[in-house]
Amino acid sequence: MCEKIRAQLVEIETDAEDHYLREQAKQLNNAYWIALSDAIEEDVWVWMNSLSKTSIFNWAPNEPNNANTENCVALRQDGWNDNKCTNQIRYICEKTDQEEVVG
Repeated sequence: MCEKIRAQLVEIETDAEDHYLREQAKQLNNAYWIALSDAIEEDVWVWMNSLSKTSIFNWAPNEPNNANTENCVALRQDGWNDNKCTNQIRYICEKTDQEEVVG
């Protein structure tokens, strides 16, 4: 869906950004896909847009647990949760700084 608006799944770069997004998830009472995955190599968490390893981890309690081959990450109000990539949940998109937004 992000591609339809010329965007990509969000890569969380700071604890402050993570805190803000988790507060939004809490208010909306939902979980949201972010661009983090270990699909390339198990337990090596990489941002799928930039292919860089994450420098922050804000896992929810008892996560990641890799239950049922969970290789993608959803942001929840209590932290990050590894999840099956095929699950249909909401998502957070971001555009690059160079992208002009008209609305």
